[in-house]
Amino acid sequence: MKRLALTLLFSSMPSLVVAQQASPIPENIEIPPGPTVPVIRDILCQSEVCIPGIYIACERLEVTDIPGPGHRVVGSLSRGDEFRMVAARLVILSTGVVYVTRDVEEVFGQPVDFQEGEFLFLLDYRGEGRYSAWRNGDIIHVEQFWPSDDFGAPGGFEYGGELIREGVTEVWYGIEGDGPDLAWVPVQGRSILSPIEISTARAIERRDPLTSCQE
Repeated sequence: MKRLALTLLFSSMPSLVVAQQASPIPENIEIPPGPTVPVIRDILCQSEVCIPGIYIACERLEVTDIPGPGHRVVGSLSRGDEFRMVAARLVILSTGVVYVTRDVEEVFGQPVDFQEGEFLFLLDYRGEGRYSAWRNGDIIHVEQFWPSDDFGAPGGFEYGGELIREGVTEVWYGIEGDGPDLAWVPVQGRSILSPIEISTARAIERRDPLTSCQE
């Protein structure tokens, strides 16, 4: 099982405007029930390591009928096998949780209405400092307004929340199989090579792409 912390990226936008001091997080805080997990979300692949195309397995990978818990193994890929990825899913086994430490009325110029003491359950990172989050039964989009190791606050930025639990997720790729339905493989670390890595190795560096698996 792949345990991935949600990626928290830097955003160089204007300051967060709030009207009160942040309150400390209560001791022994009890997180209320959030969305039923697992939550499965489509991944919008826009990076060079997540694009539809031909991939190569760096190690033996199980092929399953569905992504995430409850799947059934229907086959396998051996090291060096090529496969075509046509879809991607994020399986959220445990959501990230943000505790709101003050009333927040504006985040980077956008009006919001987060209340001190409420919880936001993070689902997936959408890019440019934005997340999908579960809030009282609704899925919303929110700009990051809490500190993290990977989020450098601009000058004058005032935080309005704390990440009190990181998410646990798995990434799965949908691949073309023998039948009409997609099969699925879990993706973790250097278990696969992307189309760009393959073409770079073969066309530019004139070497076996599999040598990239150890890099």
